[in-house]
Amino acid sequence: MPSSPSNPSDPSGTPPAIDTAALARCAGLDLSPERLAAVDAVLQAWIPAAHALSAQMSDPARQALMPVTAFTHAHELPEEGA
Repeated sequence: MPSSPSNPSDPSGTPPAIDTAALARCAGLDLSPERLAAVDAVLQAWIPAAHALSAQMSDPARQALMPVTAFTHAHELPEEGA
């Protein structure tokens, strides 16, 4: 079931739990308990992993890294047959 938020000033460095029910209310989503539990499972795994990746990429040793995949916009691509 969804977690309740923990103390954000916790000195252990553990990020606060995600209050999925509060996020759903803020987004205007009326989720059934089953769907709320499914969304909660994803967020509880994904958000801490995203924070960990962000912390790793913020390391000065990684500041020069660039993405392997470059996304271009259609207007920047050459026209077919040109």
